Amino acid sequence: MRKAIKVLLAVVVLVVVGLGVFWLSLDRIAKSAIERGATYALGVPTTVGNVDLGLLRGEVTIRELAVANPEGFQTPHLMRLGQVAVHVRPGSLLEDTIEVREFTMDDLDLHLEQKVGSSNFTVVLANLKRFGSGEAKGELDKGEGKKVAVNRVLLRNLVAHVQLLPVGGKATTLTVQIPEIELNDVTDEAGGVRISALTARLVPAILAAVLEKGKGTLPEGLRGDLSGQLSEATKAIGGGAARLVEQAGQDLEKTLKGIGKPLEGLLRGRKDAADKEPSAP
Repeated sequence: MRKAIKVLLAVVVLVVVGLGVFWLSLDRIAKSAIERGATYALGVPTTVGNVDLGLLRGEVTIRELAVANPEGFQTPHLMRLGQVAVHVRPGSLLEDTIEVREFTMDDLDLHLEQKVGSSNFTVVLANLKRFGSGEAKGELDKGEGKKVAVNRVLLRNLVAHVQLLPVGGKATTLTVQIPEIELNDVTDEAGGVRISALTARLVPAILAAVLEKGKGTLPEGLRGDLSGQLSEATKAIGGGAARLVEQAGQDLEKTLKGIGKPLEGLLRGRKDAADKEPSAP
């Protein structure tokens, strides 16, 4: 009898240890999938501090998600999120498609760094535009790993630091603060999308919100240049990206003139201002 009890206890211990190892493995797998998917989409390294999967609660917590700057830019990072709380249908965590009821993304710190003829976001948007080419068509949906079907994304406490070109040897930094961005019907495809595709849709929406909120604060030349890149990237990405840009940017010059054209009014304003400048002697 005692021997049977010992065997039973040993089996219980092995099961508990096995479940613990399985649980930790899921956290590591989720962390790796997020890092790979976001890095693939944006073309710059993306890292995650840790991922905590609450299978029974239907909650996933992602901490310290950081997107690095493209090479040649000096600000600390492109974007950094303090925490992401993901509410899912519990059973879907073990299925091919994770059903996400809501993403809540808190404390997004964003750096937009301008250089002559470019910016860090211009480089990232160009990386996203490559998916509109014939050769790369459908790349965002390739690869291994689970898909996600996302209903709602709520982004709170966004702070954008916009570093402008140095004037008189001194760089100028402007700040744009956005208390909240709400995005609905984020993915509407049957079966969901890969992490890379989700990332590619969310980043243009975030930039659209910054450009809209920064109206009157950011130089119109910078807004005009970025809006053109944003419009082209959004059109190339497709798959609902334009819908999210419209929600995040609200009017945003009638959502970039119907997606596909730059903010013509801003660009026209730049040209008019240049025409009024006195010519060099």
